[in-house]
Amino acid sequence: MTLAFILRKVLMPSVILACAGQVYCQNRVSQLSREISFSTDNDIYFQTDYYYTAGASVEYRRLASNNSQLFRRLKPKTSDSNRLIINYQLGSKIFNPRSIFFNDSKTTDRPYAGYSYIGLNLARFKSSSKGIDFGVELGVVGEITGLDQLQGWLHRQTHFLVPKGWDSQISNEMIINLNLKILRSVSIARGVDLISSSGVNAGTRLNRISQGFTFRFLQFNPISNSNYFKTNLSWDKSDTKSNREFFLFAGLGMDYTISNIFIEGSLFRFNRSPFTTAAVPLIFRTTLGLMYSHNRSSLSIEIHHLTKEVAKGTSHKYGTLAFGYRF
Repeated sequence: MTLAFILRKVLMPSVILACAGQVYCQNRVSQLSREISFSTDNDIYFQTDYYYTAGASVEYRRLASNNSQLFRRLKPKTSDSNRLIINYQLGSKIFNPRSIFFNDSKTTDRPYAGYSYIGLNLARFKSSSKGIDFGVELGVVGEITGLDQLQGWLHRQTHFLVPKGWDSQISNEMIINLNLKILRSVSIARGVDLISSSGVNAGTRLNRISQGFTFRFLQFNPISNSNYFKTNLSWDKSDTKSNREFFLFAGLGMDYTISNIFIEGSLFRFNRSPFTTAAVPLIFRTTLGLMYSHNRSSLSIEIHHLTKEVAKGTSHKYGTLAFGYRF
């Protein structure tokens, strides 16, 4: 067996396969066009268990291909032409009154409610600082969700008091809601920017108009490519430095609520709940948090504070933890 034969028949194919594998891996690394993320909300961090007390969601988002019909119709106009993001959601939320010790609804300030949903959102960015997020949400509220049973089981397993009064929860109903956000950002100084988020919710779950402002500090990307709006995806991420973020943020917002099924019950008279109450129209909210993103992974921690949502209620705080992985 000659040396030439060995080089031609053994080493050359091995080198070709190794190079092909390296190119494949590089392409896999550079094309971080999809992400899966998990988030959880809970007020247990503040030793409370009422109002919006717990929630969880899983999301899968991807860039729309620039060869797709959807992309050609909407034609985003950013420097990175791939700023058209499709987001799929699956989640649930649990709402309690402030006092969970009594069965009598007369002693409570808001009804129990369990909500499970799926959602589809489309985010389009006209530039690195301007975007629109539009979505549709389908879900069910009421005993059919089984969230009352889940909460009771979790409380028993963790030796917390099992809430009483779920018999008077919001009645079963199918829900559809449309959600729209208009996003803008303005650079204030190096390492500081201001984000405006204007929103409208319309449907059988929630009818509301919102406006919020958020300051970001330290190292962050434009909102069209940032973990803040879960938009840090691209077909080409060979420059991993552009995917690094570490920033603090502080936000203030207000919501004008027209109707809220979790407090006021169904919009339809034929589907009344055992106990409902009026929602406070104007709510103010503040948010503090930090976000970190590097290469494939993202992590965020947030603290939310809301003024009272019902006349006999109080303000409320809860925390959010979220993790995302791009591939």
